[in-house]
Amino acid sequence: MRSNVSLKKQSGVVIILAMLMVALMASLAYLMMEQAMHDTKRTTFIMRDGSANLIANGAVLWAKDALAQDWMHQKPTQRVDVIPMHLPESVVQGYRVSAVLYDAQAKYNLNNLTNEGAERDFIILLKSVAPQMNESEAASLTKNIVLWLRPVTTNDTLDRYYAELPRPYRAGHRLMSHVSELKLVKGMTPALYAALLPVMVALPETTVINPQTASVPVLMTLSPSMSAETAAAFVRLRERTPVLTNEAFKTLPLMANHAINADKVGMVSAYFQLQTTVSADNARWVQCALLARAVVNGRAVVRVLYQNKGEC
Repeated sequence: MRSNVSLKKQSGVVIILAMLMVALMASLAYLMMEQAMHDTKRTTFIMRDGSANLIANGAVLWAKDALAQDWMHQKPTQRVDVIPMHLPESVVQGYRVSAVLYDAQAKYNLNNLTNEGAERDFIILLKSVAPQMNESEAASLTKNIVLWLRPVTTNDTLDRYYAELPRPYRAGHRLMSHVSELKLVKGMTPALYAALLPVMVALPETTVINPQTASVPVLMTLSPSMSAETAAAFVRLRERTPVLTNEAFKTLPLMANHAINADKVGMVSAYFQLQTTVSADNARWVQCALLARAVVNGRAVVRVLYQNKGEC
């Protein structure tokens, strides 16, 4: 009798252990399936991301060829580049791709702040996109940017400010390599950065502004006496009649009274930004490239200086 009871207890223990083993195996199988699904999704994303990058690189080749062709076929009575230039949307291997080529010298080059007298120009730009800023605030921020760009520090207090932040860093003390570096400068706010982003750029050297493509705030930096109304009037004029030389620009009735320095303007640009958008299903990739065009032995040579995902 006792033997039968003992056997029943042992059988019950075995059943419970078997059930626990089944539950454990089921949990392990579920976890393995979850991991496999995660790995599959990650692999799919990596493959799609790689395909999107390759397709975006095709747009870069289009832009390089377009800029070279513009130089090769230029005419004295026409603008060299008709900017912005659009690559029509198309479908490549199931991905929708479109691209726009912009004139980088239509924007204010932050690295121009290394030029003598450029602080006044940037203050004009600041106040045109952020009218709520007073003169003192604009001058202070501009000075901080200039100190960031200078190769040798002349303000230990400002450098100490960066070093004592919760996430410390050092000022660049060199030309900015990308416009996003401006976010690190003391006094810059997210709202002000967003307002400035459409009208500023960081190029690898100091550059002139191209009046043929510049926006109203950027045109205003060419002279302290130029109003937004005058700049807007010029934008309307150039849409009807292209202005092809520095002299023609300076002698326009609209510009005659503004004493524009010829060293600040140029009608043929050397730097361009390409923004490419690739999408598939609910995924979207945006790539920005900075291109430089130089003339070597009479031929245009176009190089890609950098490519990155996100904002130009």
